[in-house]
Amino acid sequence: ANILAQWPRALVLDITNRCNAKCSWCPQPELEDLGAMKMSLYHKIIDNYATQGGVIRFGTFGEPLMDKTFAEKIQYLKQYPSIHKIEVVTNAFFLNEKIAPVLIEHGVDVEISLDELEKDTFEKIKKMSYDIVRANVLNFLEQNDRSAKPVRVNFRIKSSLSRETTM
Repeated sequence: ANILAQWPRALVLDITNRCNAKCSWCPQPELEDLGAMKMSLYHKIIDNYATQGGVIRFGTFGEPLMDKTFAEKIQYLKQYPSIHKIEVVTNAFFLNEKIAPVLIEHGVDVEISLDELEKDTFEKIKKMSYDIVRANVLNFLEQNDRSAKPVRVNFRIKSSLSRETTM
């Protein structure tokens, strides 16, 4: 406890508060002043955190892959050996052929927040295309499987449907 009180071993960053999903349970659609973190602020935070290091995790109320400078922000982290793990939480809508190689190449572990597995419920809850997300996830998993150094992939799934309905 004393060590943790001195320095957090994980830093969770929202580099953007924008999100393409409009999940019925999420407060994000009510956020104001939407935008992405300026690179100068990001550098200041990372430079400070890297003095002792740990894990960097992107994403809480925003969709990190919507940040147009996401790849640049990942590359910036690689200069610091003290940052030994990078993670991103994503709804996978932007987990496309452009960003997937960046994540795999830089060893960014990926947590995919699906919430629902059934198409109609998914689209009703998240207000985005199930088909795009599904295709992106499958393509990412294939690229990751072919990689010499695959990243860890975790799925976050919760459902508003009853157990009987999903069986």
